[in-house]
Amino acid sequence: MAYVEIMFYVAKEGKLSDRAIAWWTGGDFSHVELRFYTPDGELCFSASPREGRVRFKEIVPKPGHWVTYRLALSQMQVGNLYNFCCQQKGKKYDWLGIFGFVIGKKCENPKRWYCSEVCGRALTYAGWAHLPRKISPVQLEKIVSDSTVASRMADFPQTSEDS
Repeated sequence: MAYVEIMFYVAKEGKLSDRAIAWWTGGDFSHVELRFYTPDGELCFSASPREGRVRFKEIVPKPGHWVTYRLALSQMQVGNLYNFCCQQKGKKYDWLGIFGFVIGKKCENPKRWYCSEVCGRALTYAGWAHLPRKISPVQLEKIVSDSTVASRMADFPQTSEDS
């Protein structure tokens, strides 16, 4: 069995825009990242409004700023997940999709992503769950927290040596 972590950013620790996203979507989270353990180290994956694109990035989580779950997956699922993420790298951020949450309509560009949208689609592609394309960080966290193959970790994610 292999694993990947999914990290949810606690909005109250962020900027006004983080708190607005969490308030609008009815929860505590404003952003989501998938975290992979590679031979070269830990890499996070998501779509970032700050960077305007889908990217991999090294992130050192601050204690109390993230809620992290470890997802139990097969090696093949982890491979499929990582491959999907690599295929999405560099695509633009989906501002229209975010606007859809504000107006309550499905507004999306199939060539662009926002954070929970691309992470949810990656989990669907890997066969972990069938998730809708329009999904907020709050909705995704609820699905993950209710899952029988996800375990919540301490506020500060463990490294691979801790397992």
